[in-house]
Amino acid sequence: MKNNLQKRILLPFIIFTLVLTTLLITWSSIFISKIFTEKESENFALNLQYIDKHFAEIIHSSTVYLDAIKTEKDLQKQRRYLSKSLSISDFTVNYDTSIINQLSNKSISIIPKNTKNSPQLLLSRALNQQKPASIHYNLSKELSKMELDPLFKYGLIFFNDKKNTHQNNPLIILTKQTEKETLSPSIRKAFLNAHQNNTFTHNLIIKKPLKLSFKQSNQNPHLYYFIATSSSAYIATFIKIILGVISVVTVFTSLLFFIYNLIIKKMTTSIDIMRTVSKKVAQGDFTQKVFIESNDEISELATSFNQMVEKLKKSSDILLHQKEQSEAIIACLPDGIIVTDLSNTIILANTQAENIFDFTIKEKINTPLETFITNKTFKEHLISVKTNTVYTSEFSHTTDKMQKTFLMTSTVVKNIRKKPIGIVYLIRDITHEKQIEELREGFLRTVSHELRTPLTSVIGFIELVTHTGKDTLTEEQHSCLSTALKEASTLKVLINDLLELSQIQANKTKLAYKKISIHEFINTITHSLTPLTKGKDLTLNNNVTDQTLYIDADEAKLRRVFVNLISNSIKFTEKGFINVSCKELPDAIEFSVQDSGIGLKESEKDVIFEKFRQIDYSSTREYDGIGLGLSIVKELVELHNGNIRVESTLKKGSTFIFTIEKKRSLTAAPVS
Repeated sequence: MKNNLQKRILLPFIIFTLVLTTLLITWSSIFISKIFTEKESENFALNLQYIDKHFAEIIHSSTVYLDAIKTEKDLQKQRRYLSKSLSISDFTVNYDTSIINQLSNKSISIIPKNTKNSPQLLLSRALNQQKPASIHYNLSKELSKMELDPLFKYGLIFFNDKKNTHQNNPLIILTKQTEKETLSPSIRKAFLNAHQNNTFTHNLIIKKPLKLSFKQSNQNPHLYYFIATSSSAYIATFIKIILGVISVVTVFTSLLFFIYNLIIKKMTTSIDIMRTVSKKVAQGDFTQKVFIESNDEISELATSFNQMVEKLKKSSDILLHQKEQSEAIIACLPDGIIVTDLSNTIILANTQAENIFDFTIKEKINTPLETFITNKTFKEHLISVKTNTVYTSEFSHTTDKMQKTFLMTSTVVKNIRKKPIGIVYLIRDITHEKQIEELREGFLRTVSHELRTPLTSVIGFIELVTHTGKDTLTEEQHSCLSTALKEASTLKVLINDLLELSQIQANKTKLAYKKISIHEFINTITHSLTPLTKGKDLTLNNNVTDQTLYIDADEAKLRRVFVNLISNSIKFTEKGFINVSCKELPDAIEFSVQDSGIGLKESEKDVIFEKFRQIDYSSTREYDGIGLGLSIVKELVELHNGNIRVESTLKKGSTFIFTIEKKRSLTAAPVS
């Protein structure tokens, strides 16, 4: 890993360095080559200008001297001046008529003395007293006296373009006679080519193995100056400079690479140490630490990493402790617990759940529940929990060769962001409770039935005694008999409630459906219960105004619902109102009984419909009853496929709301 990381980091750097070095060398070569070319051209031009200026001054001074010659005596005299101003060895006086005849009476010309010698500057003057004479000035000697750059080969070219071009036209004069044979052919070829194309005036001409530049004399059209140098004269210098640049760049990049490699090596070593430690930490070894001694960011990273591992260790210890506590608590619970994800894939289960469904969590972990729990009701529960946050159902299951009843409650668990993350199933064995409930129900039915017959006789005898002895009984006896009759009647109502509730829960209650006018039905009930409000500042109101509203229901059972709800409101309301109303829904009628009584606490709303539940359990409670009225109401409403709920505010009143289907359900029980 370490080597791979170094390669991944160093390879781009090496590529970048090579590309940068190549670009730098290329740019340097182009830039230096351009500078060399410019300087070389400039140097050629300056030297040619110097040669031209030098010979122009010679010709000009010769003209001045020639104008001063009138006689032989002047000729000798000017010769001395010429000798003083220039060099006596440069001049010769010639009376050769063959040359003089080529000249005019007074003229300056440059002509080749012969084909082998250099051009001569001829100063001719026809004297009055003597035969004409010419003064010869040797240009080759003057040329050799000039001190120019030793790299340059320079000279004169005498060319008459009116004559046929041959090996002596142009005539090339070099500073050294020894170079004439080697350089003349190249110079001659380059000159003729440049003269033909008219490109030699201001350009540097490269004609291997020479670089040349030509300039025509302004004093004589047949005279040209040239400077030549080897075409490779500056290559060595150029190569040295380029090699120097390469050396500097190489040293710089090598130093940079060395430093970079040291840094990368240190980084990769530190990363390798942290990688090794992090692997051990990932495996659960939180005792590992990274030790890097430096004062840079890597050391800070190592310190932060160690702090992170320390915090992870503390968090891990806390989580492990909490996990052990949770597992111990779950294992000790008498009820079965199964935890799944949202797709019912099992995550956790305690021993009780394993015993109930005969599986082990080690074998079934991450397995969907429906694949190994085959109970039909349980599977229906799994489907229902997908659409309900909390869902409860009962199912029978054979375990330990015994048929048992279980109550299962499933709850969708949410995280702090209220997002569902899983489901918890609580499975409680209610077989014993069911047995006790059946015994209690049977006992209540038996006792109620056995008590109702003698109680009916007692009530009948009390009424008989009261009726037949009303003239012979004292007032105290009448009061005692009235109290006995009232209490016996109350006891009979309670016994009837117990019997009715037992029959409903035993599925022995049948509904006798009939079409009922709601307005007339409620009006009858409110009229019959109005006497119960005597002694209270209370009004009982029928707020149903629609006389065309009908419903299919068991009239006696529905009357019992309204009587229980209205009686309950009258009992808990001292003043104010009790309003009975209804609202038509698409498939049902929604009834409501609203009062301005004592109201309910939030904790009481969920328990008031349970059997034998009272708001006040104290021995000195203000309101009598055994808590069966609302339980019967709930059972009767649900028997009509409806539901009931309560809305209440403490000390402000309560509203009981229930729904009854408009038309009889096709699955309703027939009339017995």
